[in-house]
Amino acid sequence: INEFRSAEDGTDIRDKMAYKARNGGTLGRAPLGYRNVRINYDGRQINTVEIDADRAPLVRQAWELYATGDYTLDDLSEVMADRGLLTRATARRPSQPVSKNKFAQMFRDVYYLGKIDFQGVIYDGRHEAIVTQDLYDRIYLGDVARDQIKGELDALVAAAQTEIDTARADLGLD
Repeated sequence: INEFRSAEDGTDIRDKMAYKARNGGTLGRAPLGYRNVRINYDGRQINTVEIDADRAPLVRQAWELYATGDYTLDDLSEVMADRGLLTRATARRPSQPVSKNKFAQMFRDVYYLGKIDFQGVIYDGRHEAIVTQDLYDRIYLGDVARDQIKGELDALVAAAQTEIDTARADLGLD
């Protein structure tokens, strides 16, 4: 009975999360640059998300700087920490500089476009976008192009090394 109940509860939660995503609601804690807030709407308390006035301009700056191609993720982490972009403090952790991994994750997150990604399906969100589609595309497509170029270069290096090894073997230089 408990196994059935657990599966049923899991399905129920998944359905409710899908409903919330389809309606543009944020699933879980808002990402850096946004704040979870509780507002009074028609006499009811509603949980929603709004732009974090302190961090959102800095998050946008990070996107713009990275889009130039002049900054690595490590450089960006240092520069943005110097400009005051820190993570939100929690009960267990104080505010700290945003890590390069967090930036990498942020630059692939459609949430910053005002959208919600739930199980690979993109929905329009009710929250305000911090970045434009153009800025998102410059970074995302730039990263994809860099990955493709790196892959092609790695393949060329491997092919060249194979030819060198073959030539050395033919000449008896091994």
